[in-house]
Amino acid sequence: MYYSEHVLKTKNYINENLTTDLSLETLAEHVHFSPYHFHRLFLLYTGQSPMEYVRRLRLRSAAKELLSMKFDIIETAAKYQFESQDGFCRTFKRYYGITPGEYRKLNYKKRSDNLKEIREAKTIMYEMNMYQNLICSHDDKKEALTILDKLLELSEKAKRSGLLSLEQEIYVVQPDFFIKSIQMLIDGIEPESLREILMNYTLCGGYKGKELLIRILIIEGILAIQQGVHNLILREKLSSFFGEDFFDKIQKHFGLDSKSQLEKINEFIIKNQDKHFLSKEASLLEEPLGRMDNRSLQRLLREIDTVTLITAIKGSSGIIQAKVLNHISKKLAAILVNELDVADAPMISEIEAAQKQLLETMHFLRNQGDLII
Repeated sequence: MYYSEHVLKTKNYINENLTTDLSLETLAEHVHFSPYHFHRLFLLYTGQSPMEYVRRLRLRSAAKELLSMKFDIIETAAKYQFESQDGFCRTFKRYYGITPGEYRKLNYKKRSDNLKEIREAKTIMYEMNMYQNLICSHDDKKEALTILDKLLELSEKAKRSGLLSLEQEIYVVQPDFFIKSIQMLIDGIEPESLREILMNYTLCGGYKGKELLIRILIIEGILAIQQGVHNLILREKLSSFFGEDFFDKIQKHFGLDSKSQLEKINEFIIKNQDKHFLSKEASLLEEPLGRMDNRSLQRLLREIDTVTLITAIKGSSGIIQAKVLNHISKKLAAILVNELDVADAPMISEIEAAQKQLLETMHFLRNQGDLII
């Protein structure tokens, strides 16, 4: 079972029903997942929450209709399920930086000129050979790692307590550009405008080497935090700007080298070997996974996405967790250990739903003759 197919199915459903009442529960029910599991699955594959994705599509469709002049602004707001014209205008301005009326007036008269300016701006950015200017020494990259760490910390904080919780970071001693970026994030500047503004500051400063690397990390990190990108994806994305020659240093920095991974996994298994399953509702995997042979277990785990697997085994016993960790790649096992070590856990109902999803996949593979149970 490939979970990307469920995400694609959801996207198609959203596209076909933008003008109807859509909720997280409705979308989850459409692909037969619990709301919690569906939210995390969609976020993993798209980098956006389901309802954020719906809002973006509705605003883009509304923007196109504003240019057609067929409907009044209040009619457009109602069509795309906004409760009031004021609410539509506030949301529209947060994403586009201007009100619907200003957008209609500006784009209706100068649409072709704007498209030309956008193409020219992109051409200029490419001509500046941004990546060539990112080259810097290993020592400079080590200093820039502190910014990467800070961005990952802010991302976790935003997920736990919301974007407004980052406001106190404005008063922490750090680069002015970082403070400016956080302030604009809190102010609700829409993503495209936020990227453009921050990139303009960077390009006009003529930065190179470490200074450019730091600014690119901040821009991409802040945008990812705004969009709710999973920290695993954020870490990989930001790490790529350090270049292939720094790959080993990145791995060691995050404890992803083979030695660190193995130590972390073994420590977790020993610490949790006597752990009991969380509740009767969360014990659905104990018997079937406990008696499954190694080949079948490896085959099953290849079909389970990381988010589902983490949720499912969070409620399992230490014995089952150890068996799973020993039958996946060391890199994936290290990722799971990091997630399993986090104190906050999903509700029992969500663990049960994830475990049922895993069992459904197991039965499907058994019926296909891929598993021997």
